[in-house]
Amino acid sequence: MTFYVDGHQIDRLFRHRDQERIHFEQIADEIDRFQRAHAQVIQRFKHQISKVMPGKLPVTAKTVLKHRRGDARFGN
Repeated sequence: MTFYVDGHQIDRLFRHRDQERIHFEQIADEIDRFQRAHAQVIQRFKHQISKVMPGKLPVTAKTVLKHRRGDARFGN
């Protein structure tokens, strides 16, 4: 059995390969953006902890948020 592949099919395969490469590059860029944003959030969180509770051991995010937001039950 003999298979024939014409130029159109080859072009289509290359185009598909290029689209997949672009798609993976976009995913990689999105992951990089997420990691940078995550690092910025961690830095802000550490900075807020140092302002809110200087000299304390690490505290949970819930504690910091509660401290900043106040507790509505007590009218803070």
